[in-house]
Amino acid sequence: MTAPEPPEPAPPTGRPDTRLTPNPETGRLYVDERLTLIEVGKRLGMAPETVSRHLAALNIKTRRGGGGKGGKKAELDIGKIQREYDAGDSCIVLGERYGVHRSTINRRLAKQGKNRTVAEANRLRSARPQLQPGDLLGLATDLAMDPGTVAQLLHKHGFITAAPQ
Repeated sequence: MTAPEPPEPAPPTGRPDTRLTPNPETGRLYVDERLTLIEVGKRLGMAPETVSRHLAALNIKTRRGGGGKGGKKAELDIGKIQREYDAGDSCIVLGERYGVHRSTINRRLAKQGKNRTVAEANRLRSARPQLQPGDLLGLATDLAMDPGTVAQLLHKHGFITAAPQ
């Protein structure tokens, strides 16, 4: 990728020159490596908004939507996800299970007419069987895992309410 010529110097006005000097590396990462604004910003130590300004100064249009990786949608079995959602799994749990953000699950379910009210979510949460901290040792032994790790996983997914120690 060839970078355009740098901008001409500003005429003296008595004020400091606040124009941006674009970083060609910004364009290379964004165009050639197809990184997102956030990823480019992390690599170069700048905010995504600053990355966007650098790209604009380089006359590079930014991509819209799809996470910047070619706009490819995650392939999800929405029927299976609906069944798991109807069985009580939350969008957070389903997102972690399928490797996507919870809002992706929520959007896909909403397109299918699946929306849970706060009252429904609370009802499902309270109806889910809760393991007691005393059950952890037996479960950890059966799984050949550290009890603390098992407790963290169970707490993360809402099977126990007491925070692991």
